[in-house]
Amino acid sequence: QIQAFSEAAIVAGPSGAGMFNSLFAGTDVKVLDIESERDWIYGHSNLFSSLGAHYGFFFGKSNSSMAGPHRPYHVDVPALRACLDFVERLM
Repeated sequence: QIQAFSEAAIVAGPSGAGMFNSLFAGTDVKVLDIESERDWIYGHSNLFSSLGAHYGFFFGKSNSSMAGPHRPYHVDVPALRACLDFVERLM
């Protein structure tokens, strides 16, 4: 995993422990963190900004009928693809 992240130009995925492997990426990496809610943005943005990485967030739509964090959510796949295309054009 360390090698994969260290060689990555773009890291994109659902928020969580796996995304914290971005620590092993270079400072020129682009990070797109897919979030289900805004509860953890402050911590995640602190981590990504401490890397010197260019980062952004893509928000899914969480199930508002459930209480608490970590609710199921869905992602607008065409919108996510468009966002990733934009990130690729930045390279």
